[in-house]
Amino acid sequence: MNEFFKVKIDHYVLIQTSANESMNVKKSMELLVPAISYTDAETKIASYIETHALKNAEVSNLSKINISRIPTQGFEENYGEDENIKFYNSKVEFLHERENGSTKKVTTTWLIDASEVEDAVKTIRTLAKEYQVDYSIKQITETKFSDIVF
Repeated sequence: MNEFFKVKIDHYVLIQTSANESMNVKKSMELLVPAISYTDAETKIASYIETHALKNAEVSNLSKINISRIPTQGFEENYGEDENIKFYNSKVEFLHERENGSTKKVTTTWLIDASEVEDAVKTIRTLAKEYQVDYSIKQITETKFSDIVF
């Protein structure tokens, strides 16, 4: 089973300042990496850095994060077609009726890809219907993730 890692990468981008001058500017990016271990995450990150030819890149942070579900169906094929896609961290609370009549609340965290908050809400509603129990959306926040490294 995969765990999820948040990775911050610092790298340099060459910026043309004038006709004869250019300079390196330090940029940072955050990535989400589904992996089975820190070692697996590091391997995927190294491949990502090499594939994207990031200049003088270094990992400045690698940490586990609590996400229960990320977009997978069609995500890898469609990613990149819409440049306005953002990633939203959403907390969804499910209400499970127990046999004794009491209600148990279970909160999960999903990462949703959408171009705006309204689209994220639509996606959450579609996904939550699969569970056939009452639910409520407790929180939706935009993340800084620029990519998911599969």
